[in-house]
Amino acid sequence: MKYSRGFNLIELLIVMAIIASFSGILVYNFRSSSSNATARNQSANIVSADIRRMQSMALAGSSYQGLPTCGFGVHYVDVRTYLLFARPYATPCDTGLYNAAGDRIIEQKQLSNTRLMIKSSFFDIFFAPPHPTTYIGGSSSSSQPPSVIEIVLQQGAGSGTGTKISVYTSGKIDTTN
Repeated sequence: MKYSRGFNLIELLIVMAIIASFSGILVYNFRSSSSNATARNQSANIVSADIRRMQSMALAGSSYQGLPTCGFGVHYVDVRTYLLFARPYATPCDTGLYNAAGDRIIEQKQLSNTRLMIKSSFFDIFFAPPHPTTYIGGSSSSSQPPSVIEIVLQQGAGSGTGTKISVYTSGKIDTTN
């Protein structure tokens, strides 16, 4: 009987094809997961910047359309949309909750990436000058839990990782993965 030492050409080609297939799948998955994380982070940075913009406008005591204001805020509309609003003094200033009848919409914002969404509704965030006092869901109590905005991929709405933006009544705004 003849014994062969080593591998023949066909066996080597099959092993190389299997390794190439696994490598291709791995590279594809790595690229898509890293681009998904980048997209989530970019959208979270835009939302955070909008929240900080409202906070800065309240801190500066800005007026809106020539009307003095008692604050500026952010209101959840749906999984892709939120509002930036100003509250003129003509509207009662005792609450940080959005008032469609009295508040002025500065801008209606949408997440720019259509594959992303806000995982669930969040409490209204409102900044009242001069400090500014931060209201979350109508309360400025330090025991109030933060308003959390989580941005996720649409197909992963029920699970998976997201980028979270937490806004505290102290005025602190955190972004975490």
